[in-house]
Amino acid sequence: MIDRRPEAIARCAQSDDISQAVRFAAEPGIYPAVRAGGHNVAETAMAEGGLVIDVSRLKRITVDLETRTATAETGPT
Repeated sequence: MIDRRPEAIARCAQSDDISQAVRFAAEPGIYPAVRAGGHNVAETAMAEGGLVIDVSRLKRITVDLETRTATAETGPT
């Protein structure tokens, strides 16, 4: 259904990888697109000739019981 071909895919394993991928794309003006692992019928996670920053592996969720807050990385679905 999606007919786009990125030039490269950066499969991020930690948050520092994301910032490195963004800097890599910014210098020569490569168009970045972000893939987080969910459904994407609008095709915005694929950049024709650009860089796909795949953050789907960043799935950690932490819960702070004292403050009653949860923090989620970018990949959970």
